Amino acid sequence: MSLRFKKNINYNTIIGLWEIDPEILAESADLNLSENQFRRLDSFGTDRKKAEFLSVISLVRTLLDQKPHVEVKYNANGQPFLEAAEYNISITHSGKFVAILLSKDAVPGIDIEQVSEKIARIEDKFMSVDEMNSAKAEGEHKNSHKVVVWTTKEALFKFYGDGNIIFKENLLVEPFKFDGKGVINASIVVKDMHKKFDVHYEKIDDYILTYVLG
Repeated sequence: MSLRFKKNINYNTIIGLWEIDPEILAESADLNLSENQFRRLDSFGTDRKKAEFLSVISLVRTLLDQKPHVEVKYNANGQPFLEAAEYNISITHSGKFVAILLSKDAVPGIDIEQVSEKIARIEDKFMSVDEMNSAKAEGEHKNSHKVVVWTTKEALFKFYGDGNIIFKENLLVEPFKFDGKGVINASIVVKDMHKKFDVHYEKIDDYILTYVLG
């Protein structure tokens, strides 16, 4: 078992972080997978993708107290949903982690990303000028700052659920100081929505985990 943590954010919301263990592939027979889950598992071309898929199943079951009949399905927009469960779900994975946010009374969005130069190389694709200037002022923490901006926008994108979004124009993050963990303000600005959100972020190992509830 590779559960890093399971937390109740409030009475109706649960978050969990799972560290992917390649050995989970050898344990797949013990997971009591459905026929549909076996088909999806076989559809993945790499052991890495298979381990991610099995980790999602394991984490969902852990968060919902080991209910094997609850399955993650995907709608026409590629958004996950749970069959036979009362929770909305958001899923993210990057590197060694899978994270899931479940909520009964809110639409969740979650993202995790490793802090690296990769995000810095594409900053002009997703950050506004004001956001880039805010990150530059962070000095040694500038890459962590940029990853907070990236994961914030990814979480908002998942919350919104419509792919018609330009990250640097429609998803805006207010200036903030990176503190390792905190709450920042961000907005979705589109024709049918102009809404501000509190976004929670935390640095875990060399990753940034970010989530929003709306």
